[in-house]
Amino acid sequence: MPASQAATVANGATNGVTNGATNGATNGASIGKAAKLCRSPGALCSFYKNDTCCGRLLCTVPTDCGVGGGLDGCLPVCRNQTVGEFEKIQFPLDVGTAPGFEVGPKTQPAVIVVQIAEQGYRVLVPDLYRGDIALEVTQALRLRGELNWNEGIKDVQYAAKYLKSTGSPKVAIVGFCMGGTMAFCGAQYADVDAAIVFYGLVEDHIPCDPLKIPTSVPVQVQFGGDDSITTVAAVKPVVRAMREEGIDAQLYVYPGLPHAYLNAITPEGRQLRIVMGQDFRTANETLVTLSFARMISFLRQHIGS
Repeated sequence: MPASQAATVANGATNGVTNGATNGATNGASIGKAAKLCRSPGALCSFYKNDTCCGRLLCTVPTDCGVGGGLDGCLPVCRNQTVGEFEKIQFPLDVGTAPGFEVGPKTQPAVIVVQIAEQGYRVLVPDLYRGDIALEVTQALRLRGELNWNEGIKDVQYAAKYLKSTGSPKVAIVGFCMGGTMAFCGAQYADVDAAIVFYGLVEDHIPCDPLKIPTSVPVQVQFGGDDSITTVAAVKPVVRAMREEGIDAQLYVYPGLPHAYLNAITPEGRQLRIVMGQDFRTANETLVTLSFARMISFLRQHIGS
C-alpha cells in the first residue's frame, strides 16, 4: 500500500459499518453436551450477532475494504482490531496551539472513525470541545449548542495545514451529524482535497455556506432515508444547488436507515442502540455496509490509500 495522503475527520458522533452474512468458517468448542460455535478469523459475520466471533475477535469491516476502487470486499468479518492507541497532540494555530488526537503513519490520511484508520489512513481528530466529552444525547446537544463555530472551523483549517506540513500530501475531511456540518465548513475553508458528510446540515447561525465550496473539492453526502433529525427533504435542495454552482456533489440516500446508522460498526456504537429516538437495531446491514464502502471508495479515489 503506497504511503501517501491524509484525511482529517471533523468531530461528531462517529460511526462505521458492517453487513450481515451469517455463513463462514466456524470453530466448535464442546461445553458439556452442547457445542458452542464461534467464527474464526476471516469468517463472515453479522454485527447484530457480535458474540459469534471467537475469543476477542471483533465483527467489523475488513482492513482492505474498497481496495481497487470497487464496493466489494467490505462485508464484515471476524478479525483483530489493528489500529494502535491515539496520541494526544497539539497542532499549531496562527497563535498558540490546538489539541487533538492522532494515530497512524505521518505519510497517510486522517480520520475520526477507528475503522477508517484501519483502512490505511492517518487519523487526526481535532478536539473541538477542548476535552469535554458527550456520553449521552443530552450532553451532545449541549456541546453542539456551546460550540464556537468560528474557532472550530479555525481548528479544522489548521489541522489540515498541520497534516500537509508533516508529510501528508492530500487531506480529506469526514464528519458525522455535527461533524458532518463541520465537514461542509472544512470543504469551504480548510483547503482539503475531498469531503464526506454523513447526516449533517448547515444551519443559519453557522458561518459557512455549502454553495461556496471550491469546485476543486468533491463532496460526498450520505443520509438515511428514515432520518427524522436531519432529513433527506432538507438536504436534497442543498445538493441540487451545489451542483448548479459547479460543485462535484454526490448524494446517496438509503431507504429505511435512521440517523447515526454508522454507529453499527463498533461495539460501543452498537450499545447506544437508540439515538434521539432513532432506533437502528434492525437497520439494513447491506445498506449500512454499502454506505461504508462508498465512503472508503471515495477516499481512495480522491486522496489515495
